[in-house]
Amino acid sequence: MNDDDDEVDADITPMIDIIFLLLIFFLLTTKFIAEEKVIASILPTTKGQAQPQPDDLEPPDDINVLVFPHDPNNPRAFARGAGGVEYFDNLWRQNPATDFATLRVGNADQVYIINGRYLGQREGGEAMVRHVAEVHEYLFQQLSRFETNQTPRSEETPIVLHCFSGMPWKYALLVYDAIRGYEGRVAGHGGRAMTQDDMLTAREVSFAPPRLRQYHEWEHGNELVEIIHMQ
Repeated sequence: MNDDDDEVDADITPMIDIIFLLLIFFLLTTKFIAEEKVIASILPTTKGQAQPQPDDLEPPDDINVLVFPHDPNNPRAFARGAGGVEYFDNLWRQNPATDFATLRVGNADQVYIINGRYLGQREGGEAMVRHVAEVHEYLFQQLSRFETNQTPRSEETPIVLHCFSGMPWKYALLVYDAIRGYEGRVAGHGGRAMTQDDMLTAREVSFAPPRLRQYHEWEHGNELVEIIHMQ
């Protein structure tokens, strides 16, 4: 028997196709960045940013100035402990009280009731002027409790104004003006307008960030609970 007759020609074309398919597969699925580098990229680093000092680890708490509804027919309706999120949401939907507002600084027991009807007068009368002065005096007394006599004023604890989004803007503007008036009195500006240098050294006073709308079924109730129970 001739050995040449037993030889079988092998077709390697399918093998080459498979090799190319495997190469393409590994090219598409292989990660070229080592996992160690990925982990290192999300770990803290000493480059690019200053490391926090011990004094920076705990920023000072804000002084929260709160403005929320007041119902003179039911003074306890919008009060701490009156109800939960659903209660406040239903209460606001049934009776959106905007003629009066409660003004409170932090968790102070003493509050001031702002009469929004005075603020709506086109031509200021004595009642409106007196009412605005009382708001200024209330905030002066309350904010004085938090004074640390820091110089410059920018080192004093920041003040954040939280005004319920369902209330007219006149309440927020009145209270913000009263806070700035307090800062002017404490810093010794008297009745004059603050200069650019005054503003650079003034205490930080800001409005709370606006809330997302339609984020919750009882969104007004959520907001009221957060503001009314805020410290």
